[in-house]
Amino acid sequence: MNAKTCFALGTWRLVVPRPVHALRVALIALVLVTMSMPWHAPRVARANGAFVVNSSADTATMDNFLTLREAIQVANGTLHGPFSSAEAAQLGGCVFEDGYIIGGCGGFVFDDITFASSVTQINLTSYLPALTDAGTWINGSAGVPRIDAGGMSLTGNVFTVSGNDITISNLSIVNGDPSGVYADIWVASGKDARIAYNYLGTVPGATNCSPSGVTRNSANGVYVAPNSSGGSGANNGVAYIYGNTIGCHSQDGIYVYGADYVYIGVQADGNTPDGNYIGTNSGEVDLGNGRNGVSLQASDTDGVRSCVIQRNMIVRNHGDGIQLTGTGYSNDGSTSNNQIRSNLVFLNSQSGIRLTYGAYANFVLRG
Repeated sequence: MNAKTCFALGTWRLVVPRPVHALRVALIALVLVTMSMPWHAPRVARANGAFVVNSSADTATMDNFLTLREAIQVANGTLHGPFSSAEAAQLGGCVFEDGYIIGGCGGFVFDDITFASSVTQINLTSYLPALTDAGTWINGSAGVPRIDAGGMSLTGNVFTVSGNDITISNLSIVNGDPSGVYADIWVASGKDARIAYNYLGTVPGATNCSPSGVTRNSANGVYVAPNSSGGSGANNGVAYIYGNTIGCHSQDGIYVYGADYVYIGVQADGNTPDGNYIGTNSGEVDLGNGRNGVSLQASDTDGVRSCVIQRNMIVRNHGDGIQLTGTGYSNDGSTSNNQIRSNLVFLNSQSGIRLTYGAYANFVLRG
């Protein structure tokens, strides 16, 4: 069987010869309609702080502009000032005294971070501070701005999520650190992380893996570290990863390592399908990841459980489309009770869907 011509749709698998293009086109059209990827905000704003980044720089100094690095530090509650009056004007919801924040935003408050229209690209000089305060939401607009990590002087992840209820949406992230297992977005801890409508490893309109200015990418698009804090239902999973375009990484598009309740292609209500493009984009361009499209991998004796992979288009990756791996059979190390539902998986270099080693009692479903 030639895995490159294998469609994995629901509970059936069809192998077709390469010249048969009409069926593939029809299937793609059907999935593109049902994936439904609206460019809307991934949640209702609940913030007191409303920060507007109006500088493309990557600095943290008192001047007349607010940078992304400064906005994250304020949201985390680690930067209180002093701020110039021009900087303070960008920190909506904050209360100031003598240039210092004394309340209204920052630590223990939900803060939104958006971008002025003049900010279309931010060139990082080192990885960004981890997002630690609950409720922080960083939101661009249809892939703008482009977060470019090509100038990072330190190895690491571009974004790290280390708190609850954190959202990263509508950005492009490119030129991340390709060494080790670093990622564009690393979910280290917490629950209800929402990663939505981003371009990871690519940019809007890309026709290959080397669009203007992109010379490398992080090893992984999204990496979810071992985490058992989540549960089923709305806003309770470890992570909801939906509506993204993820390609051109040297390892996996999405790598879930020993974490439970990760929803891939499902919005934060735990029900609404909203698929990702993994290894391609809406134009079916080759943006293949170097290993697997989606990988669920047990961490030693900590298996991956109760995850959902639904309505994604997973194409042209250089390993498997979807791979589930455990370390034991029907024990703590088994990767089990995961659902793979109605994905379009084809033209990957190895299997469409591979369940191997201790992948036990998982479900491949239609609908």
